[in-house]
Formats: sequence, C-alpha cells, structure tokens
Amino acid sequence: MPNLTTISDSYRIQYANSFELADQQIDNRLADTVVVKPQMGASLRENLINPTTWSNKGARGTATVNTDVIMPVRWGFFTQFDHSFCMDEFDEVNLGMQVSPTGDLIQDQTAGYNRLRDDVIIGAALNAATQSTATATNGGIPTTTSVAFDTTNQLIKADRVPFGGTNVTSGLTLDKVKYTKFKFDKAEVSAADRYFVISAAEIQDLLNTTEISNALYNQVKALVKGEIDSFLGFKFIHSERLPLITSTTNTAGATITGSFRQCIAYSKRALVFSESPKEFHMDILPTQQHDLQCRAAVSLSALRRLDTGVVQIQTDTSKQ
Repeated sequence: MPNLTTISDSYRIQYANSFELADQQIDNRLADTVVVKPQMGASLRENLINPTTWSNKGARGTATVNTDVIMPVRWGFFTQFDHSFCMDEFDEVNLGMQVSPTGDLIQDQTAGYNRLRDDVIIGAALNAATQSTATATNGGIPTTTSVAFDTTNQLIKADRVPFGGTNVTSGLTLDKVKYTKFKFDKAEVSAADRYFVISAAEIQDLLNTTEISNALYNQVKALVKGEIDSFLGFKFIHSERLPLITSTTNTAGATITGSFRQCIAYSKRALVFSESPKEFHMDILPTQQHDLQCRAAVSLSALRRLDTGVVQIQTDTSKQ
C-alpha cells in the first residue's frame, strides 16, 4: 500500500490576488475647517488689526486726535515633507498572477499625506505662535517673538466642573462643552464655523454624563450614531490625531500626572493653513538597479492668528 503521509506537502496555497490597506484614517478632516491659502513665498504672514476704541470728540474747534491702530503680525514658516518607496525591476514578473501593489501603496502614501495635514493644523492650534515685535527689525527683517498658547484664558482644565462642584479630573463632560461655548461667546468669536475636534472616547464620555437633559441626551445619541454632526453651535469632528500629555496643572494650580488628551475647539478664522502643490514623481532609477521610485513631496505651514478663537479642552483618558 503506497505511503501517502507526505501528500500534504503538495497542497496548493491560496494567495490573495490583491493588497488591502490596513485600517487607518484615509481622508483629511481639518483642512476644510480652517482658512486655506496656497503657498506663494518662503513664509506666511498674517496681518491683524486689534479692536479700537472711540473717544469723546472734546471741545469745539480743538485739534483732531488720531488713534494709533495696533496691527500685530503673525508668521508661519514652511516645512518640506516627502515620502518615497521603490519597486524592484523584477517585482512584476515575480508576483505572477498577483496584482502589483503599486497603486495600493500610492493610496497608502496619500492617506499618510492627509493625516500629516491634520497634524500640522493641530500643532498650529496648540503650539506657540510667532509674532513680530513692534517696529523692531534685524537687518530689515522683522524681529519675532514666540507667543505661547494662552493657558490662563484659553484652556479648560481636566478637572473643570460646574461652579460649586468638587473638582475632579474627568473626560469630556457637557459642562466642558458649555464652558467652551461660553468662552467663545464672551470673546465675541463669530458664531459661524465653530468646530470641536475630539476622539471617539470623548463622544462616549458625553453619553455617560448624568446631568444631560432628555433633549440634550437625544442630541448626543444622534451625534454618536452619526445622524447629526453639530451640537451647541459646534460641528464635531472625529480625530484620533489629538496629542496626549502626561502632566498638566489642575484648577488649583497644582501639577497632576496621568494621561490627558488635548482636544481643541476653534473658529475657522482663527487658524490659517498653507501648502504648495503636491509634487509626485514616478522615475526609473538607473543607479538603483532600475528600481521604480514613487516619490511625493509637499511644503506645509499653519499658524494660529486669533488666540481667542482657539480653546484647548483637556480630558483625563483614565476616566474613559
């Protein structure tokens, strides 16, 4: 009787004939929510006009008194990014009947570019801005200073609770959303085009908020289901790109440690994003054994031009 115990060595392997992208953020989510300008120079300059105050005209026939208008200037500086991958000259024949992954790799490259754009915008919202100092120049070039994010007025701390409550760190509560709206309203930030960027965890936080009235709770449930995207005047945007920090200060001014997410709310006018046209090249490289190189490059910049139009909301991720 023939020995067939090794017949399994001849079994065929069923291979997929294509490549699939891993789960990831494919689209860009924030560029449409800020002011976008094409790159037209080595740096980005935004001219502001601070609020002015009228004065009493004074006695009849007196000289006119001109008011000095304060016009600060915010700067953005471009950073160049690129991404490249190569395909060997024999990949196509070696893959046999399998489809070449080149197209899928380009899709993956584009998805990374979209996430990069979001990261640059988030960084501009939370990091220090660059501003010209009045009349000061260095060889004809304006002298600049760093303007840190205003943690006194534009930060809602992780342990923020309604007045009269006991301060304890929390995720995203309804009170934090209401207080963000209050800050915008108090600063006369335009009621149009307000955005609130949060992760999936903060949406769940809202569902667990016990003080939500029935009407508001129904709105939050609709927000979670994707039936609506707006709540309390904000358009909510889901992003898992928001940074985490390991220490911060609480409402009492003491340093606390843990894991805190930096959510952001902003007015469209408050942030400016600029980019060059994206360069894309597919080249055969003779010096690299005639590999096919697929390379993309872009120049990006973003800046926070209106401090009152950006609020940072810290959430304690251990409560999520």
